[in-house]
Amino acid sequence: MKTESNIRPASKFEIEALPPIEGRSCTVILYDNIQGPFTRQASGEDQEPQEYFTFDRYTVDTIYREASLQQSQQTQRPGSRMPRRRKHPENSHQSWKS
Repeated sequence: MKTESNIRPASKFEIEALPPIEGRSCTVILYDNIQGPFTRQASGEDQEPQEYFTFDRYTVDTIYREASLQQSQQTQRPGSRMPRRRKHPENSHQSWKS
């Protein structure tokens, strides 16, 4: 899903596992097509222009595996088969806009 944020994703993916326990479900968030920063003009005289980024954001639900989940994401080769991506249904953070 195309997303806007005032925060640039720090990496191509992140793992949400709270708490990170082996064998429990977790969500892998994938960021693709990261672009920016762009500047949005201020809407009022007393406001400053805002910087923002655009990117595609996908989530994959999977089972948490301590080291192997992070390794498999980092060693994924271009063109190799990725798990099916699903578009993120709603924003999960105040600074996200779709």
